[in-house]
Amino acid sequence: MSLSSNLFRRFKVPGWVLPTLIAIPLIAGANGGGSKPIDTSAAREAFRNGDFATMRDELDILIRNLGRDTLRQMYANALLLQSEAAEAEGNTAVSLEFLKRYNNLNERIDASHNRFAVGVVVIIIMLVFFIARIISDQEAIMKKNEALSKLLAESTGYKEKEYQEAEDIPDDGPAPDIQAMTSEELYSFLHTEILGKKLFLNPGFGRQTLMDDYSLSKEKIGKAFSAYGTSLPQFINTCRLEYACSLMKRDREMNVTVVASSSGFTTRESFSRSFKQQYALTPSEYRDNLGCAE
Repeated sequence: MSLSSNLFRRFKVPGWVLPTLIAIPLIAGANGGGSKPIDTSAAREAFRNGDFATMRDELDILIRNLGRDTLRQMYANALLLQSEAAEAEGNTAVSLEFLKRYNNLNERIDASHNRFAVGVVVIIIMLVFFIARIISDQEAIMKKNEALSKLLAESTGYKEKEYQEAEDIPDDGPAPDIQAMTSEELYSFLHTEILGKKLFLNPGFGRQTLMDDYSLSKEKIGKAFSAYGTSLPQFINTCRLEYACSLMKRDREMNVTVVASSSGFTTRESFSRSFKQQYALTPSEYRDNLGCAE
């Protein structure tokens, strides 16, 4: 793969830009340099033989084929040949008239080519600035993603310790009196249970599970989590996202779909959407920038 292709892939430049950059010089070369010269060989042969009537017939055919497309070099060539024929016949006035038309047409052709050339240059300049802007924006996004990935990777490290501490809490003591707990105590208890037992990895885990397993009301659960400025669904979602980050940190080759299902999400789409909302980058962007974050 060429250097330019790598550059365009790295910075996600739209696919149409490169073909456009290639096409513009080709178009300029095809049109800016003038049309293909008219084939006046038959007319010139008649001119050399002094057969001006045949020469004019040949030119009439060629000019008729041009139709209204008179702003072309081939039409100017025909005018010049008619001027030379009139001069050879001694008709200076007619010769000068054709020569005047030839010179005027050449000026218009040159002006048209100049306008076309300026237009091409302007388009190329605009494209260059456009591509430079895309590359600059992509560079800024890449730097932002690298910084976010670094912060997220560091945060994941602390969260892994928190998960481990929750798992290490002994479960052989007397059963706590959950009903007598304050909202703060209940939150701490449920927080430890959910993390330590990794209950959030079950896609069906939710409020009803806690209500059934711990004989809690939905109001008591809601009050416990709202005391810490969150809700149970938000807490579960955050746990799943943090677990997904730790999975990708341990195995950067893991497929995003596998990461999603292994973290308690039902679909890759819901996982990617939640990840983007929470961390302002996609799971793939986080995983791809983990190497830069170290």
